[in-house]
Amino acid sequence: MIEYLSFVCNEFDKLEALAINKTAITLLPNPYITVEPIFMTDILAKDGMEHIYLSNSEKIRLNRIDIIEENIIFLKFSGEEE
Repeated sequence: MIEYLSFVCNEFDKLEALAINKTAITLLPNPYITVEPIFMTDILAKDGMEHIYLSNSEKIRLNRIDIIEENIIFLKFSGEEE
């Protein structure tokens, strides 16, 4: 499992805006096989880790996010599964 590092605050603000405005997001690389738009349903901290929860019932740890540009979320590739 990848060590958890806290998420940068200004990037958190971008995520929060996408969630509040119910903006469809694109994940790159996309770890899910889906043709439907993906939306964030929640952002929660639990057990010392922060996650975004998605409309496809998946969740992503915030420290997997590399860059957020507009509604595109670029994920880090670690070669490891969570």
